[in-house]
Amino acid sequence: WDAGEGAVYRLDNIMIYDPASVPAPVGITFFDDEAKSGWSIWDCCGGSTPTVETDDTAHGNVAEFVIGSSPTVMGIIADRANGVSEDASSLLSNGIVQFEMKVVNAPNDASATWMFKIESDNGDTAVELPLTASQEGASPVVGEWQTYTFSLQELFDANLDISAIDVLMVFPAWGTGDGAVYRLDNIKITTQ
Repeated sequence: WDAGEGAVYRLDNIMIYDPASVPAPVGITFFDDEAKSGWSIWDCCGGSTPTVETDDTAHGNVAEFVIGSSPTVMGIIADRANGVSEDASSLLSNGIVQFEMKVVNAPNDASATWMFKIESDNGDTAVELPLTASQEGASPVVGEWQTYTFSLQELFDANLDISAIDVLMVFPAWGTGDGAVYRLDNIKITTQ
């Protein structure tokens, strides 16, 4: 009491409930402390090797991506050569694609637009959107974790085949990412 001047804090998901009455989340987790079996964190074209790094206590191990001067896109990819993919068809009616991202260093190009891309069928179908098209509608802020959510139905309506998802990527627009360092965590397709 009377000692809080200047404090700034946030609360979320405060509830009183019977844990036995809450159904377990339904969905696919691609990365949470490590990549899902059959999947790996990946740099398409820049020649780097993404790493798993320790972040804050809320996030634990996260995927870290570093972009150099070569244009590239980065994210998580299935072992396509061995037919690995994920079928999210059963989640269509109320499903979302969601991930958390923290920009450690912004790209040198201050005008760079951050993008999300999801592919299916070895790249036969794909949807690419700016992060500002997410349900949150926010651009990344350096040093802050931000959640991004996209409707699975809207991705499907944009002609993504959701029965064979094999790549999820987050990156600054092609050729504008030099200098960017960013982290991803809790990459998943789940129900709302």
